[in-house]
Amino acid sequence: MTSGRGSTTPSENFEPAMPSICPKVHKLISLVAVLAALLGLLAVADIVIRHQVEDGITARVERSNPGAHASTTISSFPFVGRLAVSGTIPEMRVDATGVRAGPLVFSRVDLDLTDLRVRRGALLQRHVQLIGLRRGVITADISQESVDHLTGLPITFGAGTVGVGGVELPVQFSIHGSAVTIRFASLPSVTVPVPPLNLLPCVGAAVIVPGALQVSCSVTSLPSVLARATVGAL
Repeated sequence: MTSGRGSTTPSENFEPAMPSICPKVHKLISLVAVLAALLGLLAVADIVIRHQVEDGITARVERSNPGAHASTTISSFPFVGRLAVSGTIPEMRVDATGVRAGPLVFSRVDLDLTDLRVRRGALLQRHVQLIGLRRGVITADISQESVDHLTGLPITFGAGTVGVGGVELPVQFSIHGSAVTIRFASLPSVTVPVPPLNLLPCVGAAVIVPGALQVSCSVTSLPSVLARATVGAL
């Protein structure tokens, strides 16, 4: 029997159920979420360890140069993974200001180092120890005030020019060992001996920049302040 007009049958009220997620798909989604979270934690840990090594290098430079302020930047990601696989750090930059050596004040010393090597055995002891590098360029600015005091002349350093008593003069440089000689066209030459510096192992070139005499050199071994430097971080 059927009811009157407007009535419905049970079949007309039936709605098909939504298909449930396959248990295997659900497990796969959960696994992907766990792996993503784990990778995120590992990335954060890698950055934290890199910063610890940077801070350790900075502290070593400042301890070795009382009164100086330094900063260290390492370019490497993943940091820990690369250390474990190749034992190398691609790039490291160390900047120091207010470095003193004898009568001279270095307003800035910049170390740009590439392809540094670490001792893998130290990694097992949760340490990073520097043992070498492929190449580095070190640039140091000797403040104009230091040169004034050393020479007793009212020298002014401009952009590639030297002023003496307010008169700009052309100059030439010569380097003998670690001493830089500034030769003027019409005045006696001025020699600036660069004292030994644990950040600057050599003097290979010199140029005048505003406010400073800038010396630089290229190296294939670590400066003494970084040689065998060991930082606990891992």
